[in-house]
Amino acid sequence: MLKILFFKLTLCLLVYGEAYCQKSSLSQRERQLENKFWRLCKYVKRTPFEDLSEEKLFGSYLAYYFSPTDTLQAVDTLRREYDWQILEAFDAILDTVNLKEYTAVPWNSYVHTDHLPKMIWEAKPLTHIFGKALERKPQSQAQRVAKGKKELESTLVIYRKSDPQTPRHFILFNEEKKIISLVLIRQGGLHYFLTF
Repeated sequence: MLKILFFKLTLCLLVYGEAYCQKSSLSQRERQLENKFWRLCKYVKRTPFEDLSEEKLFGSYLAYYFSPTDTLQAVDTLRREYDWQILEAFDAILDTVNLKEYTAVPWNSYVHTDHLPKMIWEAKPLTHIFGKALERKPQSQAQRVAKGKKELESTLVIYRKSDPQTPRHFILFNEEKKIISLVLIRQGGLHYFLTF
């Protein structure tokens, strides 16, 4: 009986000790990203979906990602409906989980790196589609990797405390510490973020 108790205690220390070590080594910026994510979760979980304030969500927590081809009209008309669908799915997920069972750490601090998804920028860039050369010259692989690694500095990995080897969700932030993506898309074994 004493051996079983000792084994369980050791296992708990390993699981929760690992999470504590990850947390204690976070920078101030990483702590701010984590706190912003948990505040968003609590706001969405405590507020009925129909009462969520777009002004509060996009003023405090979320940000649009603008590409060079975007116009303000495109953002206003196309993205609003899409954003609310993502937030509705996020709200449904939060309704089914106990937030205290989860933890968040920065991508670069996540211990089980072999369990992280392979990002699209890790593969060589496309130069041809259906045998036809692309008209624009793609970024060099070095530029893509540098940009991708910078993106990962602003990414949180969410996992269940009881199962730290399995990342559950990935959250991407911008430079202003606002969330620009709650969705990671998998395509052909590679992953990329779907932004607001």
